[in-house]
Amino acid sequence: MAMRKRVSFISLFILILIGISCTQSCSKLQTMLENNTEQESDADAADAPEQAGDITLDTGKEFQSFLADVQNMRRSRIENMSSVDLVEYGAPVLRLIEDSPVFSSETLSELAENHQKNAGEIRTMSSTEYRKWSREVVQTVEAGRSGEIARDIETGELKEILLNLNKTTASEKVCSSLFNSTKGAVYLSQGENVNAANSVCTGGTVFVILPGVHRLAAVEMSKNSNVWAGLEGAVFDGEMTRERAFNGGLAGNTVRGIEIINYTDFGLYSVGTENLMVKEVVFRTIGVDKNGQSRGAVMLSEAENIEITESHFFDVASSVRFVSSRGPLQVTENSALNSGRNFFQCDKCRGGGIRINRNSMEHERGIGTEPLEDWINIYQSGGMDSDPIQVNFNRARGHSDSKTGSFIMLGDSGGSHQLASGNIGVNPGQVGIGIAGGSHINVENNKMYSEAWEGSNVAFYSALYSEECENHQMAGSGNIAHWRNSSGQLNRSWTDGKCGISIGQIRSRVQEDRNLGPEIWDEWQP
Repeated sequence: MAMRKRVSFISLFILILIGISCTQSCSKLQTMLENNTEQESDADAADAPEQAGDITLDTGKEFQSFLADVQNMRRSRIENMSSVDLVEYGAPVLRLIEDSPVFSSETLSELAENHQKNAGEIRTMSSTEYRKWSREVVQTVEAGRSGEIARDIETGELKEILLNLNKTTASEKVCSSLFNSTKGAVYLSQGENVNAANSVCTGGTVFVILPGVHRLAAVEMSKNSNVWAGLEGAVFDGEMTRERAFNGGLAGNTVRGIEIINYTDFGLYSVGTENLMVKEVVFRTIGVDKNGQSRGAVMLSEAENIEITESHFFDVASSVRFVSSRGPLQVTENSALNSGRNFFQCDKCRGGGIRINRNSMEHERGIGTEPLEDWINIYQSGGMDSDPIQVNFNRARGHSDSKTGSFIMLGDSGGSHQLASGNIGVNPGQVGIGIAGGSHINVENNKMYSEAWEGSNVAFYSALYSEECENHQMAGSGNIAHWRNSSGQLNRSWTDGKCGISIGQIRSRVQEDRNLGPEIWDEWQP
């Protein structure tokens, strides 16, 4: 009798839980429980499954804890669970599928046969091709909406899922039983848990993020070679409660076409990542009350072979920062409005293939706790003699109140083999382009304009502000400036003469052009 009361109480509790959390998706399991409320459990009390706890699925870490719990359980215990115990223990799985749509077999076949893209294709598609593909996928999904049903799992299927998870946390069987999956692609609708999909689907999956706001989306340790392909209108929204949209992993990943907004610390953060492409991603409102030296849209340490291209940064504590990383590192053809402390910083980067080229940046207001310092900062970083770090064909407009900031700062605290060419600055800081130390650094064919303001100083300079410096160059006379310092005086260039270029040389290699004005902004060609 005592056992009967215990089981009845548990059943009643789960019926209440299902009534709260399940709609049509759990109808069969609910009917089963209603018909078995007074039946005794097949499992002895001593063998009852351990409680998985309250797994809140909008935070991926809790679901991962559930997966770890399943893997640590004896397989025989899962096999011997009663229907009631299965539903109780598998509640996190049931909540995972709550209200998630199931595409019809016809829709999945249409997607697989006519619109399936692999990782390489998504990386290399042009913007036009990508938008066309996005529209086609959305049209196919929308056309099949009438055939969608709520996901439903029988107790036998739930047991099979738990047994598969006990064997491995990621498998095609589990992935396809919980998500709309076909031939290596998973289509994620609003409300579905992106991190749970990352957890139970195998590495190398193409996750297609359907349009709409994916609330509180957060991916922990994205598996190797995953693709996160956002269709037009796909948004990850951290609602200023999530710290990071992507945290860790990301090796071999492609992140494309997603708008990442309202995260307290980072859009993407990882240590030790290689072969990552970020393309056509919008980062908005990231780390707005944090220091951009330690927080921002993209922050990667010990990274190698990274490409961030055709992306947009709005109101972030900083845009892109690489720490202790090796080339190739490419940050190209991006735009920024209010990029925080820096648009870009290379902190102790080394090797060939480092490119910060063809980026457009504007400043209207400060974001984060630190003012805009250097738009582009190359700190203790070195390229190669035959392949210098390139900072070419960028433009920046506007400045903060910082009296030490610049458009481009090369040789900061040392470094070597750096080139800045073809850049355009319009009121970009107290300095246009500075070479603060280091060796074998060249500045050529840049245009700098600044009106007089409180912190304005000089358009171009070379100086020993690090332990040593040599071979600073300003090739030819291609650099042009119309720059007024805080006193209103023209001040196109200066050097302390300690780094291989004399005051006479630097003055002769920067041309004064008083007709140069803010309209040079429009001369830029991406």
